Amino acid sequence: MQNIVRELKQAIEKDSLVVFCGSGTSSYLGLPNWKKLVITIINEISTDAPRYMPLVELLEKDVITPLMVLDLLEDEYKDIITGLLAKTLVFDKKLKCSLQEKILAISEKIITTNYDKAFENASDIPNVIFNDGKFKLAKISDNKSFIFKIHGDISNPEDCILFTRQYQKLYQDEAFLLGLKILFIQKTVLFIGFSLNDPFIVEIINAITRAYDSFNRRHYFITTDAMFNKEKFRGIVHPHLLNNYRELEDFLDDLLKYKKEAKSFAHVHNLKGGPDNLHIWNKEQFEKIIQCILNLRPVTVIRGLPGSGKTSLAREIAYLCLGKSKLNIVSLPRFDYIVWFSLNDCLTPDRVLNALFDEIGR
Repeated sequence: MQNIVRELKQAIEKDSLVVFCGSGTSSYLGLPNWKKLVITIINEISTDAPRYMPLVELLEKDVITPLMVLDLLEDEYKDIITGLLAKTLVFDKKLKCSLQEKILAISEKIITTNYDKAFENASDIPNVIFNDGKFKLAKISDNKSFIFKIHGDISNPEDCILFTRQYQKLYQDEAFLLGLKILFIQKTVLFIGFSLNDPFIVEIINAITRAYDSFNRRHYFITTDAMFNKEKFRGIVHPHLLNNYRELEDFLDDLLKYKKEAKSFAHVHNLKGGPDNLHIWNKEQFEKIIQCILNLRPVTVIRGLPGSGKTSLAREIAYLCLGKSKLNIVSLPRFDYIVWFSLNDCLTPDRVLNALFDEIGR
């Protein structure tokens, strides 16, 4: 199993993971990514206007962006572009969308810039939210499952966001912008098949970072680029590096495996309530106790004055070992079982064992 960072584990356990999918997730179905789609458009238009053919080479060398090309062609060829979009992104509904199914098995909360219906085809009961659905946008963070198609849907190709003026209008819409920002503030976002070069999405991330500094949630970006500069987002977006995109399936399998383990792991303790996330004890004290546990000490004793928080500290340590605390402690041990019981009436070792077995029996 690949190394899965703690924040992703916690997001899976708390059902607060949102997967942000770009065109790379649809390329598995034989659909073109953003760049290839625009090249297809240029090739079609160039049969009547060959002067646009040099744009293909510039696109392939990343000298210009797909959005720059579409803006150049918009006034004269908007109808042709819209028609080609509708024609190109249609695929057989019987086609098995296995990648989308796997992503939905990890999280049913999806944001996508894709116009196609791959996620709808992979979902049993899709709750689709569009960029103009104010009622659903207002409640988006409360939804257990959704497919948020932020740039439109191929069912209405004329409403798909393709040109700069459309992007600008969309990202000035307060309801849409707030709905999207809420997800970045309240959830952990995992980017898959998305380049993070979209200036409008980048600005949302940067705006949240400016507002909350480094206190906002971390988000994660699947990439093969070893030179990815996370400081571009002030450490808020962290790369998960793959050697190649063939490893993506393995990584998703690991996330899915962890989700299944976490689900079965959720009921193997008898702790009452939730973690306190206490700050009355400093990090050094937490780490000393964790180190004793890691060193397999048979007994670790927490001493202190009455009312100083010893019991609360012990409970928090237990939640840390379950991965359910928000406290940032490194080198956490993980336990398959945690049994919590009182030693108030256990004056001899045999009574301790009896109390332990009684609690397990319950």
